[in-house]
Amino acid sequence: MAIVALVLLVVGVFSFAIPKFKKIQKLTDKVNGINRENLSGLRVVRAFNAENYQKDKFEETNENLRKDNTFVGRLMSSMNPVMNLIMNGLSLSIVWIGATLINDGSLDLATMTEFTMYAMQVVTGFLLLSVIFILVPRATVSLRRIYDVLDAEEIIHDGNGVNMDEINAKINNKTAENDKIDAQNQCVVEFKNVSFRYPDAEECVLNDVSFRSYPGQTIAFIGSTGSGKSTLINLIPRFYDATSGQVLIYGKDVKDYTLEQLHSLLGYVPQRGVLFKGTVRYNVDFGDNKLSDEQIEWALKVAQAKPFVDKMGGLDAEIAQNGSNLSGGQKQRLSIARAVAHKPPICIFDDSFSALDYKTDKTLRATLKKEMTESTKFIVAQRIGTIKDADLIVVLDSGNVVGMGKHEELLENCKVYQEIASSQLSKEEIYGKQKK
Repeated sequence: MAIVALVLLVVGVFSFAIPKFKKIQKLTDKVNGINRENLSGLRVVRAFNAENYQKDKFEETNENLRKDNTFVGRLMSSMNPVMNLIMNGLSLSIVWIGATLINDGSLDLATMTEFTMYAMQVVTGFLLLSVIFILVPRATVSLRRIYDVLDAEEIIHDGNGVNMDEINAKINNKTAENDKIDAQNQCVVEFKNVSFRYPDAEECVLNDVSFRSYPGQTIAFIGSTGSGKSTLINLIPRFYDATSGQVLIYGKDVKDYTLEQLHSLLGYVPQRGVLFKGTVRYNVDFGDNKLSDEQIEWALKVAQAKPFVDKMGGLDAEIAQNGSNLSGGQKQRLSIARAVAHKPPICIFDDSFSALDYKTDKTLRATLKKEMTESTKFIVAQRIGTIKDADLIVVLDSGNVVGMGKHEELLENCKVYQEIASSQLSKEEIYGKQKK
């Protein structure tokens, strides 16, 4: 009876505790999320006098968490006295019944003592087991969440690999027999009728995009916010895979490359400059530790980062976590230096000039064109001034290519580009002559 009562107690407690533990985990996430928002957005909260609103938001969530934790704590703490009651009740029952049997002469004292000791050992085992079970509900919830991540289906699968000797020969503008080939006819990146739709989305964010790029060219993408510019260039390093159509690099589908092969051909600068805790040298030569100081210095010069790096103390200057000791423009320039340091044949700049002043922007682009003559450069930008000298400008609107050509051509035949230009430049800047 005692064992049955203990089993019923444990089952009953855990049937109430496990749902509460699940709720506690979610509320803990929510509290941490609010704290993270408050810390990262501290200036915004203060600027809008939203301290009381954020405080009330935190207190409401924290109070719900406190109530659930209190309920679970009381529920779990009730197990110990109830188990002790069962154990002591069992001891009392054994002594009561044993005394009666001894009095009748059908049981001796030694047998009763032995039986009592065995019964207590069994009950104590259940008592210790229940202590372990107190941790089981929380561990079960946490374990299930970990498995949700580990069991998540992999979206991007590694390709079978391509012959990199053949690719390197194309990069060096030579065939396998070391004969020169026509670089102008050697397409580097080609989009063939590419469309893309995010998982579970109803509509495509890119529709039937096609263009070609050649060695040394600068390909620029411009359009309104949400037109699909960043999504388009993220198809090149396979952060996503095209829903239909093909993305080709040196004539090979990006899906045929292994990810290591593909990424070895690319230099990538994201929208938000990401830096890691360490030194300037570590951040520029990230992942390889193969570059000489001269190569790192060259990359810093190309990215117009050398002046402020020298003021910081040179290549061994410390970079704080997330680059918190640098301005937005400095972080972007170090990110650009990291991308060009290995002289990749393809460089991707995802709106990575936005924090630069116009002079630095112009100087950096001119240096890139001079020093990275063999690299094909893809630039996403919001400013006409950043891209007007590009070899090919692709204008996007709601995921559709509405214009393609050079700056002067688009000013004549692309309405969307004309609207963007007129919103940023004066007539003199657009047409290069005085308008009366």
